[in-house]
Amino acid sequence: MINSVVQNIFRLICTKDYQEYRNNVENSLREDYNFEEAEDFLNHFGKQVDIRQKTILDIGCGYGGPCVYLGLQGAARVVGIDIDEKRINYAKSKLAKDYPGLTNIVDFMLPADLKGEKFDFVISKDSFEHYADPENFMLDMKKYLKQGSKIVLRFGPLWKSPTGGHISYMTKFPWAHLLFPESIIMDERKRCRPNENAMTFEQYGLNKMTFKRYLNILKINGYEIEYLKINVPARKSKRRLLVLFNVFRKIPFADEFFTQNVYSIML
Repeated sequence: MINSVVQNIFRLICTKDYQEYRNNVENSLREDYNFEEAEDFLNHFGKQVDIRQKTILDIGCGYGGPCVYLGLQGAARVVGIDIDEKRINYAKSKLAKDYPGLTNIVDFMLPADLKGEKFDFVISKDSFEHYADPENFMLDMKKYLKQGSKIVLRFGPLWKSPTGGHISYMTKFPWAHLLFPESIIMDERKRCRPNENAMTFEQYGLNKMTFKRYLNILKINGYEIEYLKINVPARKSKRRLLVLFNVFRKIPFADEFFTQNVYSIML
């Protein structure tokens, strides 16, 4: 009875029709590449990330847009890897069809196919909160680094932030993933994605990354932080909100709940 009441309350704050989401989510990442996010990603790091004539590994490359952008901006070699073979195949096909001049610079492959190569930069954009074992991931990254190479990360939203459950397509209610039971959220998610059977956030692809955990991962793996910024607005419309978040982070015990994103360079 109680679960039924809570389920109905949660459904009230959720969108009523998921059809548009189901139809458009993949198309938004495919077809015509939108390079604005990749440009925005690089611009935030400024001169500290100069990719011209450098070799770059993009982990979690998705459909390949950022890799193509890096190739167009003068990188010497770009390798994108992703665990989703369908995305890798799509990226390869689109590269050959639409950017044939980059086929000798940009490459896409599954992680298992990347053997022995080292890079000037290893980048990970909007993926770190999805890695199943981020502690070992950061340790594993060292084998891809040359002497003096850097790992460049942007990720978020972090787990305890208002949208840390990555369920904004279901509800815009802040901290809903912390306020409602996981089982109820997963039941509602099933209505949105009927072909998926995730019963937990971990199965959904979230490692529940917090800012404190991230800093500890760097420490135990011996990384030195060269650059670190949090709550960086990716779009002008969010600028004022994230400025407020940085104010609220100063409240005792509130910092994790107002840490939306992280931009970081590690040595």
